[in-house]
Amino acid sequence: MKQVKDEDRATHLSPADAAHRLSVSEDFIRRLCRTGELDCARLGRLVRIPVASLDAYVAARTVHGRQPRAILPLPPIPPVRPETRPPRTRHPRPQVDPRVVALMADARARGLAPLLGR
Repeated sequence: MKQVKDEDRATHLSPADAAHRLSVSEDFIRRLCRTGELDCARLGRLVRIPVASLDAYVAARTVHGRQPRAILPLPPIPPVRPETRPPRTRHPRPQVDPRVVALMADARARGLAPLLGR
């Protein structure tokens, strides 16, 4: 006579048992319960997953010989255009009024150059 495991007779599984049954992590099972994708019963701190709910979850995500979608070619990438900035130009020196130049020369000649700051 074949021995029947407790897990095979159980109507509800712990997250660890459900994870073992599907070969996934316990965190994944808990996340499915938390998001509502997998029905579960909360008994205080305990979480129990109905075997029927686990089977329904797997059945809903089972692919039955479906052909993969065709991969469409991507459109060509347009060439990168160089930046259209105007060329750099040197700014011309500001024109100095000749009268100011004459006043500064006169101030230097009189010994007032320290007052000019240069």
